[in-house]
Formats: sequence, C-alpha cells, structure tokens
Amino acid sequence: MTSEISDIAETLDNELDEVKEEVERVQAERKAKHEFEHPPVPEGFTSIEDLQASLNLGEYGDRITDYTGNIGDAFSEIADGAVDLYTHDLLKWLPDNYEWLEEADFQGLLEGCKGDLIKMTQMAQYECFTQDMYSHQEDIAKYAALEGLAAEGVYALADEVYDDVFDGITIDFNDNNMDIEDFATEAQTAIQDAMDSQLYDALGSNDEILEDGELSGDFEAIKESGYDFPNPYAMSAEAVRTVNEKGYETAFNEFWKEFMPDKGYEVPTVSEAAQESREASGKLEQDSHDGQTPEREDERADGDAEH
Repeated sequence: MTSEISDIAETLDNELDEVKEEVERVQAERKAKHEFEHPPVPEGFTSIEDLQASLNLGEYGDRITDYTGNIGDAFSEIADGAVDLYTHDLLKWLPDNYEWLEEADFQGLLEGCKGDLIKMTQMAQYECFTQDMYSHQEDIAKYAALEGLAAEGVYALADEVYDDVFDGITIDFNDNNMDIEDFATEAQTAIQDAMDSQLYDALGSNDEILEDGELSGDFEAIKESGYDFPNPYAMSAEAVRTVNEKGYETAFNEFWKEFMPDKGYEVPTVSEAAQESREASGKLEQDSHDGQTPEREDERADGDAEH
C-alpha cells in the first residue's frame, strides 16, 4: 500500500512538472508574440494603444468601437444597453444619483412612468450615461478615429502629426452629426495628404516619383499598400521594427532609394519636416501679402487721381 501511494505521488509530481513546463512554454510564447506585435516606438512617435490609453472616455465611451453610424445615435444605444435591469442594482445606484431623476424629469423622460420608481430610475440612468458620453465626446471620437487607423494598419503616429490632426482644427471631434467611421476616414485623409507633401519634399521633388507631372504608379502603389514603410508620419508595426533595427535614416534611405535623385540627400527628422512646412506656409502668406500691396497702392492712386 505504501509503495502504491509513493508511486502515485511520484506520478503526480512528474505530471505537475510537465504542466508547469507547459505553462511556462505557453507564457514565453505569448510574451514573445506580444513583444513582436508591440515593438518599442522610435523617438518622436507614440503607439496607437498608448494614445488611446491617454484619452478620458468616461464610463462607457470605450464601447464606441462596437458601433457604426451617427455618433449621437450610438451614444443613445450605448446608454440604453448600460441601464440596469435588476431592482437591487437600480435601488443601489439611486441614493447617490437623485439629481439625475430631476434631470430626466426636466428632459421629459419621466412622462408616462411617474410613480414607477424602477422605470424612473432607469430613465435617470439613461440620461446620466448619455450626458456622460456627450461630455467626453471629443476624446471618444478620437478613440474611434485611432481605432480606425489601427484597423488600417497604423501602429504608431508621429507626435507632431497627432498634434496637428487630432489636437488641431483639422477635424471637429465634437460634431455629433458625424458618423463614427468618418472620424477615422478624415484622420487618415489628413495624414495621407501631409505624408504626400513631405515625402515628395523628402525625396527631393525629383522626376523619379513623377510621370507627366503626376506621382508615379509605383509610388502610389506603395502609398496605397498601407503603412509598412519608413516615413515621418504613420507606421505599421512592421515598419517600426525595421526602423528599430536599422535606424530611421538608414531604413528610410534603403526603402526609398529607387525614388531618390542620384545626388546625396539627408533625411529630415519629423520636427525638421514640420518646421520646414510651417516656414513654407509662412513664406507663401508673406509673398501673397507683398504681391497685393502694389495693386492696392495703384488702386488708391487711381482713386486719388479721379478726385
């Protein structure tokens, strides 16, 4: 009997060791997979996940990615789905939220259910959750736009691009008449437009990327393939891994070499590219102002002559 117990104990020990080894193997595989899919981002970039994590979505805003269509309609559906069904939960919520009964009454939501405390509390919750999402709409819309970019293959955005597109005046994230998917579409369009201009300048504005004054088919094919190439705006995880391995300048030059002029060229950093763009815009405004001055002076002179 003692021998049998010893054999069983030994068998269990061996099996436990095997289970432990299998668990450690699975954990190691998951860690390696996570590290491969989530490489550290280059300086001047932030991952989509980190950008989303920095947003204040309120209590239910993260559910926005489960919806399409008008963002206001989505808020209503999310709020409706979040309302408690059980009496215990509703009565537990109510004591700390009596003001929402008053707000729901003010909005006319209690008509037809006054006297039914449970239904009144549900309407109060609905109003509370809806207003919470509207008060966080800007960040919720940004979250949805970033999710859309991630679905298109973007892993990391340049910080200055995020500031320009998401924190600038490019997109009105507080527009509650917008469809959820349109926030992502507008963000992607803004990023692509900026990328076109800066890549054209970065590659030397040369004939290698032009055909009859238009961007070449090969260049456009790369642009339309996603974000798996080194650039100063938006990159996939694959592009980030390449940049991490080779360095941004080397990775950029190697990928785009067939589109570059024969003469030497230095790749601008993200901040340098943005600064050049701002300076160019300022110069255009100044040239426009200077070009109008003589005409205005001639007009004033003609007017004086007539008098």
